[in-house]
Amino acid sequence: MKLPKKPLLAAIVISSIGVATAAVATSYPAPAQVVVLDCGTHSVKPDTLTIYCADFGVNVNHIKWSKWTKAGAIGTGIYSANNCTPNCAAGKVASVSVKLTLGAAKPIKSEYVMSALNIATSNGKFLPLLKRNSDKWVLQ
Repeated sequence: MKLPKKPLLAAIVISSIGVATAAVATSYPAPAQVVVLDCGTHSVKPDTLTIYCADFGVNVNHIKWSKWTKAGAIGTGIYSANNCTPNCAAGKVASVSVKLTLGAAKPIKSEYVMSALNIATSNGKFLPLLKRNSDKWVLQ
């Protein structure tokens, strides 16, 4: 028994479309690098982060990262704040050891960009200039 050619041709075309669709769906590479956004700069495991880009008056420095993945990052550092009294140039800087947690990673082009930073003092003392022992920053 001879099969008609049109159904066979239709099956080949449909099969080819499925293969082509699968190839297109997998042709975009997944984001490969995990970065944090800080003052407009994308950084991998930065040793300093700041909340006020214009004057660097409040920052976390000497950061050591123990975990750095697209699921989040964990580290420790020194939180420093300038009291700007009588002005920022002559102000005193107070510091305290902190624990850091980064998260909210979003895939953007070839990177996972984290922008949410949670800060908590290591010893339970208040953060300089704040009346609490933790803070949350949205890094930009």
